[in-house]
Amino acid sequence: MVSIVKVDQIKSSDGTTEYLNAGNIKNATLDSSVTNNSGVASGAISSNATFPAGMPIKVYNKTMARDSSVYSQSTSYFEPGSTIDNGEFTLTCTPATAGNKFLVMVSYMPGFKAPSSDDMQGFVELYGGLTSSQSQLWEVEMRTDNMGKLGDYLNHMPYAVVRNFQFTTTSVAEHTFKVRCKAGSSARWIYYQFNGGDITIMEIQG
Repeated sequence: MVSIVKVDQIKSSDGTTEYLNAGNIKNATLDSSVTNNSGVASGAISSNATFPAGMPIKVYNKTMARDSSVYSQSTSYFEPGSTIDNGEFTLTCTPATAGNKFLVMVSYMPGFKAPSSDDMQGFVELYGGLTSSQSQLWEVEMRTDNMGKLGDYLNHMPYAVVRNFQFTTTSVAEHTFKVRCKAGSSARWIYYQFNGGDITIMEIQG
């Protein structure tokens, strides 16, 4: 025979600990042996919750639109976008806990011009870290040999840069990551929005 005890509330002997039957459990710690086979139907996880190491806890994303008409001859790094160096290919994020990791995923598709009697060359980098102290995290050179030496220049040579980088945080200070690009020379144009791109950052519990 099954017995069921129904009460409105249970209090400790000092009257400070309270357990209600209305959906809230107060001042209690859930033992590790407790399971919930039916799952959690609703509710929010506290911002103070700690997740197992390796679990994704937040995702940031930014997309840069396609524009095949704009180009630059700059041999210094700049951030692409409809307005150059305007944060259109930048993500800023603050880790929940020091030691968490940021997995930075870049998919960027610029185009290049190979001038007549010359080669095509351009560079893309991931620049970032603590907002107060940033540095180059990786650099990719895109180059073709003799493409422009066939007798005429080669315009709009498409390229794709797909690369990831895992950054381990050391504090809960703000971090910034940006994609930047430059031409190999003033004659080797870079169409910096040729097929657009994405930058995505996944914060992972450390």
